[in-house]
Amino acid sequence: MPHCLEFPPIPLRFPPPKISATAVDGLNAQVYDCLSPTEVNFILKHPVHDWFCGQFNNLPIGKQVTFGLSMVNNNTARDIADVTKWVGLSPVMTYADPEKAGAYVWYSKGNDGRWQSSDFLLSDAQRDAGAGDLPVQQAIPANLSAQFLVDTHTWIPWKHVDGTDVNTNLNIFRIKQSFAADSACIAMGTPCPYSYMSSFIDELRDAHRPGVFIDAIGQSREHRQLTAIRLEHPMPAGIIPDDQPTILVYSLEHGTEYDSFWAGSYGMLRWLLSDTPAARQARQGVHWLFIPMLDPDGAADCTFDVGDIFVGVYPPHPDAVAYAKYIIKWIDAGHRLDMVVNLHNEECNEMPQHIMAPWINVNRQAEETACNRQVFDAMRAA
Repeated sequence: MPHCLEFPPIPLRFPPPKISATAVDGLNAQVYDCLSPTEVNFILKHPVHDWFCGQFNNLPIGKQVTFGLSMVNNNTARDIADVTKWVGLSPVMTYADPEKAGAYVWYSKGNDGRWQSSDFLLSDAQRDAGAGDLPVQQAIPANLSAQFLVDTHTWIPWKHVDGTDVNTNLNIFRIKQSFAADSACIAMGTPCPYSYMSSFIDELRDAHRPGVFIDAIGQSREHRQLTAIRLEHPMPAGIIPDDQPTILVYSLEHGTEYDSFWAGSYGMLRWLLSDTPAARQARQGVHWLFIPMLDPDGAADCTFDVGDIFVGVYPPHPDAVAYAKYIIKWIDAGHRLDMVVNLHNEECNEMPQHIMAPWINVNRQAEETACNRQVFDAMRAA
């Protein structure tokens, strides 16, 4: 019989999967071109006011990846997409799922050596996260948790990227990052997806905190829930309802200004519900109304609505009508409306200062100036 030659099997070599981006509400980065396994260009779902967030997949582990975002064609009616405004800025990244609440919980180690969760809706026992070198948490895989340790007593599930590069000649912003997992979220600031906001509202409602109520205002134009958080407190003796002041706070009127929620509505709400003498005094005999996400459609689509939703147009914006009916009903029930705080945030190096109150009601200029001075002095002191 003729001898049959045997050859070793030839291994099949497939190219590595290309880096991709997951399309979900609140994330607007879309992969445009993979130049190589470690170099990718991405674009934004809509031209926006200098903000991006993307969940990137198929990342090569242990290799530096360069992400390029061209500012060309990202102009808006309000702003020119000029990369010089991004000089000195550092995006953040996480291996946590940006649609889950754990991606927005940080941990602090107290004097007793135990870690505590920032989730103010949990009891003290539930907030305890152990006494180890790292907190016990579920958002980041345990083998990657040490990367997010800020110092010996602070842990945050977001960290700054390794490096950035601004090419003013080509109007391109580049991010350089090495990864320890094949999927990561990168953003110009901590996002606040509508899915997270919905779960946060549900958790707040289910917590049954005394004096905390969730008011359903209506539906947005794209059928998302419009919601207000109402804090009430027993009135001091001798105070009638008409004498009880009301403070209204709202954020995310512009759908990409997520810091206005984190540093504003969320931070204020978290403080007011804390058991400190100052917080108890601030709630004493005062109605607080919070609208944490004024424009949920804009937040979900990552769009900066230059016209805003309260501009006087016909037909009126359905969200504006729903909010107006809510406030009218509040007033008709015998309540007051003493102060309205509209929270925004700058997203790039666009202003000489990032804390400002640009508009003054000339009829109350003295009162508003005094209030602003008190707020700014407190911020400087802090």
